[in-house]
Amino acid sequence: MIDVNQDLSTLTTIPKKTLDKLNDKVMYCICQTIQEDILDNKTMSEFNFFDLFTLYIKYENPKEIRYKVIPNENLEGNVAKTVKKKLNLFEDVLNTTLAKKFDEIYKNIC
Repeated sequence: MIDVNQDLSTLTTIPKKTLDKLNDKVMYCICQTIQEDILDNKTMSEFNFFDLFTLYIKYENPKEIRYKVIPNENLEGNVAKTVKKKLNLFEDVLNTTLAKKFDEIYKNIC
Protein backbone atom coordinates (compact mmCIF):
# COMPACT_ATOMS: atom_id res chain seq x y z
CA MET A 1 0.00 0.00 0.00
CA ILE A 2 1.24 3.50 -0.84
CA ASP A 3 1.48 6.25 1.77
CA VAL A 4 -0.30 9.07 -0.05
CA ASN A 5 0.66 11.57 2.65
CA GLN A 6 4.33 10.83 2.03
CA ASP A 7 3.94 11.37 -1.72
CA LEU A 8 1.89 14.51 -1.12
CA SER A 9 4.55 15.77 1.25
CA THR A 10 7.17 15.29 -1.44
CA LEU A 11 5.08 17.16 -4.02
CA THR A 12 4.02 20.05 -1.80
CA THR A 13 6.89 20.32 0.70
CA ILE A 14 4.26 20.22 3.45
CA PRO A 15 5.69 18.06 6.24
CA LYS A 16 4.17 14.58 6.46
CA LYS A 17 3.42 15.13 10.16
CA THR A 18 1.26 18.13 9.20
CA LEU A 19 -0.61 16.07 6.62
CA ASP A 20 -1.11 13.29 9.17
CA LYS A 21 -2.60 15.83 11.58
CA LEU A 22 -4.85 17.05 8.78
CA ASN A 23 -6.09 13.47 8.34
CA ASP A 24 -7.07 13.43 11.99
CA LYS A 25 -9.04 16.65 11.55
CA VAL A 26 -10.81 15.21 8.50
CA MET A 27 -11.77 12.15 10.53
CA TYR A 28 -13.16 14.38 13.30
CA CYS A 29 -15.23 16.28 10.71
CA ILE A 30 -16.59 13.01 9.32
CA CYS A 31 -17.60 11.77 12.77
CA GLN A 32 -19.16 15.12 13.68
CA THR A 33 -21.18 15.19 10.47
CA ILE A 34 -22.40 11.65 11.04
CA GLN A 35 -23.42 12.53 14.58
CA GLU A 36 -25.37 15.56 13.32
CA ASP A 37 -26.98 13.52 10.54
CA ILE A 38 -28.07 10.85 13.03
CA LEU A 39 -29.70 13.56 15.14
CA ASP A 40 -31.52 14.63 11.96
CA ASN A 41 -32.76 11.03 11.55
CA LYS A 42 -30.61 10.38 8.51
CA THR A 43 -29.17 6.95 7.82
CA MET A 44 -26.43 7.97 5.42
CA SER A 45 -23.84 10.74 5.17
CA GLU A 46 -22.08 12.00 2.05
CA PHE A 47 -18.59 13.54 1.92
CA ASN A 48 -16.69 15.18 -0.91
CA PHE A 49 -12.94 14.61 -0.60
CA PHE A 50 -10.83 17.29 -2.26
CA ASP A 51 -13.02 17.12 -5.37
CA LEU A 52 -11.52 13.70 -6.14
CA PHE A 53 -14.21 11.37 -4.90
CA THR A 54 -17.38 11.16 -2.86
CA LEU A 55 -17.54 8.91 0.18
CA TYR A 56 -20.92 7.57 1.28
CA ILE A 57 -21.28 6.08 4.74
CA LYS A 58 -24.54 4.26 5.44
CA TYR A 59 -25.34 3.44 9.07
CA GLU A 60 -28.97 2.38 8.89
CA ASN A 61 -28.07 -0.69 10.94
CA PRO A 62 -25.39 0.06 13.58
CA LYS A 63 -24.13 -3.53 13.29
CA GLU A 64 -23.57 -3.15 9.56
CA ILE A 65 -21.95 0.15 8.56
CA ARG A 66 -21.40 0.36 4.80
CA TYR A 67 -18.96 2.49 2.80
CA LYS A 68 -18.99 3.42 -0.86
CA VAL A 69 -16.47 5.55 -2.77
CA ILE A 70 -17.33 7.13 -6.12
CA PRO A 71 -14.54 8.87 -8.06
CA ASN A 72 -15.23 12.18 -9.77
CA GLU A 73 -14.80 12.53 -13.54
CA ASN A 74 -11.28 13.97 -13.26
CA LEU A 75 -9.99 11.13 -11.06
CA GLU A 76 -11.75 8.53 -13.16
CA GLY A 77 -10.26 9.98 -16.36
CA ASN A 78 -6.73 10.18 -14.98
CA VAL A 79 -6.87 6.64 -13.60
CA ALA A 80 -8.06 5.43 -17.01
CA LYS A 81 -5.17 7.27 -18.73
CA THR A 82 -2.72 5.74 -16.28
CA VAL A 83 -4.02 2.23 -16.86
CA LYS A 84 -4.65 2.41 -20.61
CA LYS A 85 -1.82 4.68 -21.76
CA LYS A 86 0.67 3.88 -18.98
CA LEU A 87 0.99 7.60 -18.15
CA ASN A 88 2.83 8.57 -14.98
CA LEU A 89 1.22 11.84 -13.87
CA PHE A 90 3.30 11.90 -10.67
CA GLU A 91 6.52 11.77 -12.66
CA ASP A 92 5.23 14.45 -15.04
CA VAL A 93 4.50 16.81 -12.13
CA LEU A 94 7.88 16.13 -10.52
CA ASN A 95 9.71 16.75 -13.82
CA THR A 96 7.83 20.01 -14.39
CA THR A 97 8.54 21.19 -10.84
CA LEU A 98 12.19 20.22 -11.11
CA ALA A 99 12.55 22.03 -14.44
CA LYS A 100 11.06 25.21 -12.90
CA LYS A 101 13.46 25.01 -9.94
CA PHE A 102 16.48 24.58 -12.23
CA ASP A 103 15.26 27.53 -14.31
CA GLU A 104 14.96 29.69 -11.17
CA ILE A 105 18.45 28.69 -10.02
CA TYR A 106 19.91 29.44 -13.46
CA LYS A 107 18.26 32.87 -13.53
CA ASN A 108 19.62 33.66 -10.05
CA ILE A 109 23.14 32.61 -11.00
CA CYS A 110 23.25 34.54 -14.27
